[in-house]
Amino acid sequence: DTVAGRDTRLGTAPAPPPDPWRLRARLLSRGSVRYGLRVALCIAAGSAVTANYPLSKSYWVPMTIAFVLKPDLGSVFLRAVSRSVGTVLGVAVTAALLVVTTDEWALTAMAALCVALLPYATAAHYGLNTVVMTPMALVLLQLGGQSSAAEFRPRVLDTVLASAVVLLFGYLLWPERPRHRIEPKLVDAATALRAYLDSVLRNGNAQVWLRRAAYRSLADARREVQQGLAEPPPTGRLAERWLPATAALERL
Repeated sequence: DTVAGRDTRLGTAPAPPPDPWRLRARLLSRGSVRYGLRVALCIAAGSAVTANYPLSKSYWVPMTIAFVLKPDLGSVFLRAVSRSVGTVLGVAVTAALLVVTTDEWALTAMAALCVALLPYATAAHYGLNTVVMTPMALVLLQLGGQSSAAEFRPRVLDTVLASAVVLLFGYLLWPERPRHRIEPKLVDAATALRAYLDSVLRNGNAQVWLRRAAYRSLADARREVQQGLAEPPPTGRLAERWLPATAALERL
């Protein structure tokens, strides 16, 4: 009726009372526990590597592992590869700059340019973010009185080691299959969407929290499918097969 321009009245149901157990349920959910164990395993492996291999800045390895494994940044496989490639390219850019000049004003301008490009690089691609972030960090070290050239090899080595640990312990050996990630999200999205549509058709009320739950579940499903598309087979092929169903749920 609203779309057709006719007079209509939509009742809005009140929001449910806050649930004190909701946060605990999320913290102790199966996905949260699995992710925590995944990070703990990778950090432990990284710490073991740094304990048995002399590194000038060994804290870079677990720190890089934590950044690569952040759950809100997309595919773990793609981030690990992009982090390594981006660091190597960023170091190459910084080395070329320092060969041309070590003037403080020129380095300050370079750092300012990197800071200005950072929001756009972050939005565009994780690897591009690393390409911009690495020169910024090394140039700031140079401006602070330290020789950033001395950090070239350790920076690349620590990043490659951290990415290798993530690929091995956080991706290849982790007991997780792609269908265990993608399909449950789509089931949750379809269930939430059905609950919302049932409430509207049955009661004529726009159930606010049911609509929000449906949108949230659809966003989670879309993010999981998009992350899967960036990964190698079989995850990439499975995500590609589920993409039409995800789009159909969103249109509905």
